[in-house]
Amino acid sequence: LGRGSDPVKDQSYFLSSVRKSDLEKVLFPLGTLHKGQTREISTWLGLPNWKSSRGMCFIGKRPMLSFLSQYLVPTPGSVLYYDDGHVLFAHHGEFHFHTVGQRIRLAGPGVHERTFVV
Repeated sequence: LGRGSDPVKDQSYFLSSVRKSDLEKVLFPLGTLHKGQTREISTWLGLPNWKSSRGMCFIGKRPMLSFLSQYLVPTPGSVLYYDDGHVLFAHHGEFHFHTVGQRIRLAGPGVHERTFVV
């Protein structure tokens, strides 16, 4: 399993928890394309181009946090300042349910800017 070519829409964070035996026969035909390219192809083929969502389409109308908490165990860690890596504060695992690139509302000592998961 590798990262997708489009860093904005990479799904490897989710797929990394899937057993290798379950992935052996799976094909990812769009893995080398960026989202814009995929939309161009779907338009050319006459397929619908849906608005981007922030959720996971395959979980249906369930709240994402409750879905993820069934499969992921929170892992405590540290919140770091990106520029120099110094620790702002420790967390108890609540950030385990966020994805890379996701903007999060964060309040804590030393947090004064927009905050993203890296």
